[in-house]
Amino acid sequence: MSIDISGLNLAELTELQNNIRIALSQRKSAAKNRLIDDIKAIAKNSGFSLEELLGSAQPGPKRVRTTTAAKFRSPHDHSQTWSGRGRRPHWIIALLATGQNLDSLAI
Repeated sequence: MSIDISGLNLAELTELQNNIRIALSQRKSAAKNRLIDDIKAIAKNSGFSLEELLGSAQPGPKRVRTTTAAKFRSPHDHSQTWSGRGRRPHWIIALLATGQNLDSLAI
């Protein structure tokens, strides 16, 4: 199938593009719904529900993050601590650059 669009102006081409986008979205949605219905029918004919086959759609419990105890403390400002995990804080990098080692900063 070939459509001659050479005679269309910019406004007509833009309208055609928008109409195509809408038609594609509607057809994808319809195809998806048909496929879901087909899969549900296959599962039902086999004696299962879709939920039994795919698991619950409910998300599991969220993981609770715990804080890690500080292992290093700044000798200049005791409120600045670091657990030793993740990127090194700027104050650690600055102290290491002066020649101190991590052992001297251990709590």
